Amino acid sequence: MTVATTLGGVTLAYPDVPLNKSEIYNATQRRAADNTLLSSVSGGVKYKWRLKWSNLTAAEMSVVKARALVTAAQTWVPCDEDGVSYSCVVTRNTLAITPQPNADYYTIEFELEEA
Repeated sequence: MTVATTLGGVTLAYPDVPLNKSEIYNATQRRAADNTLLSSVSGGVKYKWRLKWSNLTAAEMSVVKARALVTAAQTWVPCDEDGVSYSCVVTRNTLAITPQPNADYYTIEFELEEA
Protein backbone atom coordinates (compact mmCIF):
# COMPACT_ATOMS: atom_id res chain seq x y z
CA MET A 1 0.00 0.00 0.00
CA THR A 2 1.32 3.46 -0.88
CA VAL A 3 0.37 6.41 1.28
CA ALA A 4 0.58 10.11 0.58
CA THR A 5 3.92 11.79 1.12
CA THR A 6 3.65 14.59 3.65
CA LEU A 7 6.14 16.97 5.24
CA GLY A 8 5.02 19.23 8.06
CA GLY A 9 1.43 18.14 7.52
CA VAL A 10 1.45 19.30 3.87
CA THR A 11 0.78 16.72 1.16
CA LEU A 12 3.51 16.82 -1.48
CA ALA A 13 3.81 15.48 -4.98
CA TYR A 14 5.30 11.98 -4.93
CA PRO A 15 9.11 12.09 -4.91
CA ASP A 16 11.22 10.02 -7.26
CA VAL A 17 11.45 6.48 -5.95
CA PRO A 18 13.10 4.52 -4.55
CA LEU A 19 13.71 6.99 -1.73
CA ASN A 20 17.39 7.26 -0.83
CA LYS A 21 17.34 6.37 2.89
CA SER A 22 20.55 5.86 4.88
CA GLU A 23 21.53 5.41 8.51
CA ILE A 24 23.48 7.83 10.70
CA TYR A 25 25.18 6.29 13.72
CA ASN A 26 25.30 8.65 16.69
CA ALA A 27 28.18 7.62 18.98
CA THR A 28 31.08 9.23 20.83
CA GLN A 29 34.23 7.94 22.49
CA ARG A 30 36.73 9.50 24.89
CA ARG A 31 40.26 8.19 24.92
CA ALA A 32 43.31 8.81 27.11
CA ALA A 33 46.62 10.02 25.70
CA ASP A 34 47.76 6.37 25.41
CA ASN A 35 44.59 5.60 23.37
CA THR A 36 42.94 3.70 26.24
CA LEU A 37 39.16 3.90 25.94
CA LEU A 38 37.78 5.98 28.81
CA SER A 39 34.12 6.11 27.81
CA SER A 40 31.89 5.19 24.92
CA VAL A 41 28.34 6.41 24.41
CA SER A 42 26.01 5.19 21.72
CA GLY A 43 23.04 7.38 20.90
CA GLY A 44 21.49 4.92 18.52
CA VAL A 45 20.68 5.19 14.84
CA LYS A 46 18.99 8.03 13.01
CA TYR A 47 17.87 8.08 9.40
CA LYS A 48 18.62 10.47 6.57
CA TRP A 49 16.90 10.76 3.20
CA ARG A 50 18.18 12.32 -0.03
CA LEU A 51 14.95 13.33 -1.74
CA LYS A 52 14.39 14.29 -5.35
CA TRP A 53 11.34 15.39 -7.27
CA SER A 54 11.56 15.56 -11.07
CA ASN A 55 9.25 17.22 -13.59
CA LEU A 56 7.37 19.38 -11.10
CA THR A 57 5.22 22.26 -12.27
CA ALA A 58 6.04 25.69 -10.84
CA ALA A 59 3.13 25.33 -8.38
CA GLU A 60 4.25 21.88 -7.20
CA MET A 61 7.85 23.08 -6.89
CA SER A 62 6.74 26.05 -4.77
CA VAL A 63 4.95 23.76 -2.29
CA VAL A 64 7.96 21.43 -1.93
CA LYS A 65 10.37 24.39 -1.71
CA ALA A 66 8.30 26.02 1.05
CA ARG A 67 8.61 22.85 3.18
CA ALA A 68 12.35 22.58 2.41
CA LEU A 69 12.92 26.11 3.72
CA VAL A 70 11.41 25.37 7.15
CA THR A 71 14.21 25.22 9.74
CA ALA A 72 12.20 23.66 12.59
CA ALA A 73 11.51 19.94 12.98
CA GLN A 74 8.67 18.66 10.80
CA THR A 75 6.81 15.38 10.64
CA TRP A 76 7.86 13.38 7.55
CA VAL A 77 5.65 10.58 6.27
CA PRO A 78 7.44 8.87 3.37
CA CYS A 79 5.31 7.33 0.63
CA ASP A 80 7.05 3.94 0.81
CA GLU A 81 6.58 3.07 4.50
CA ASP A 82 2.80 2.66 4.92
CA GLY A 83 2.14 5.56 7.26
CA VAL A 84 5.32 5.46 9.39
CA SER A 85 6.27 8.99 10.45
CA TYR A 86 9.52 10.60 11.58
CA SER A 87 10.42 13.93 13.16
CA CYS A 88 12.94 15.46 10.75
CA VAL A 89 14.81 18.63 9.88
CA VAL A 90 16.01 19.70 6.47
CA THR A 91 19.81 19.44 6.32
CA ARG A 92 21.29 22.91 5.86
CA ASN A 93 22.60 23.90 2.43
CA THR A 94 21.21 20.85 0.62
CA LEU A 95 18.33 22.49 -1.29
CA ALA A 96 18.88 22.51 -5.06
CA ILE A 97 16.31 23.61 -7.64
CA THR A 98 17.00 23.03 -11.33
CA PRO A 99 14.73 24.20 -14.16
CA GLN A 100 14.21 21.59 -16.85
CA PRO A 101 15.35 22.44 -20.39
CA ASN A 102 11.86 23.43 -21.50
CA ALA A 103 11.65 25.76 -18.41
CA ASP A 104 8.08 24.67 -17.64
CA TYR A 105 9.16 21.98 -15.16
CA TYR A 106 11.62 21.77 -12.27
CA THR A 107 13.72 19.27 -10.35
CA ILE A 108 14.13 19.89 -6.62
CA GLU A 109 16.41 18.01 -4.23
CA PHE A 110 17.26 18.22 -0.54
CA GLU A 111 18.15 16.06 2.46
CA LEU A 112 16.05 15.31 5.51
CA GLU A 113 17.62 14.10 8.73
CA GLU A 114 15.81 12.54 11.64
CA ALA A 115 15.72 15.01 14.57
